[in-house]
Amino acid sequence: MLLCLLLSDAPDAAIDALLDSVHACTPLLLMPARGRIYCGVDDLQGLHAVVRRFKCRAAMAPRRTDALLRACTAEIAGRIDVFDNAEEVPSRVLTQLTELGINDDDAERLRLFGLDTIGRLRTVQERHLGLQFGARAAMLYRFLHDASDASLPLYVPPPQIHVTERFDDGGREPGLILDAARRCCQRAASELGTRQAWRIEVSVLDANDAITDVRSRILRQGAQLVRILWTHVQTLCRMLLRPDQLWCGIGLRLASLRQAETQQIDLFAPRVSPAELHELLRPRYGDVMKQVQILDPWTLMPDRHARIVPVGRSISSDQGAER
Repeated sequence: MLLCLLLSDAPDAAIDALLDSVHACTPLLLMPARGRIYCGVDDLQGLHAVVRRFKCRAAMAPRRTDALLRACTAEIAGRIDVFDNAEEVPSRVLTQLTELGINDDDAERLRLFGLDTIGRLRTVQERHLGLQFGARAAMLYRFLHDASDASLPLYVPPPQIHVTERFDDGGREPGLILDAARRCCQRAASELGTRQAWRIEVSVLDANDAITDVRSRILRQGAQLVRILWTHVQTLCRMLLRPDQLWCGIGLRLASLRQAETQQIDLFAPRVSPAELHELLRPRYGDVMKQVQILDPWTLMPDRHARIVPVGRSISSDQGAER
């Protein structure tokens, strides 16, 4: 048996946090698509807590395809249901799997042909599917008849930054703890380099370096500067400060590390238009500013082609004055 979890409508940092939580329950984990996770059931009680906390759609089944189809049709998020197969699942659920390319018209065509469930659709041969779906038939047939077992690979977590600092004697003083947190924050920021952290976790360590309490935060925007990291770390530390909490050490973990997005910069400053330049110079040089005014662009006589006039004067005003 394996478990399938779906959490597609969430930011990348939240999906990374879900991966970490699932990995804490089982080392067998696979995420073939964004927000779609297959995992083992080593710690089923812990997985129940993870599904409830993240409000995932989840289902257990012997095969990956059946678990995925059952999870797609889960009516209540945050609960794990167990199934033997997905034969009774409506075939319309295939429209939720974008990689198959099945749209609503295709689902309606299947219903009219009497193939309204996955079990009935699996009885159709690949050449028959090809008459309706063309090039998509092979992918759909392989998906429906996926014979892969419940074996999953060992999950290798992405790089993270974890710094700790121990106290000689256990303490509760906020000043001592915040000073240590600031030093941890500076060390972690120096290891970030050009990357940004999207998740921050502060933990309380006991005498055996075990975590006794922890607070974490998913950021709306990646943090890279020390002052931004320190703002979040200080807030998390104050949430952990309690009169009965004994600190033998502090741990800081930066996760969901990603390269900072590059920004296009202008190599040349924008040119100032003549009208803008006139407005900038008018307060000081308005009385002596001149401009070239074209009278007749087609004439061959220079004195009738253009003339120099003060800025702001027009041909119509001069003609009216001459009259």
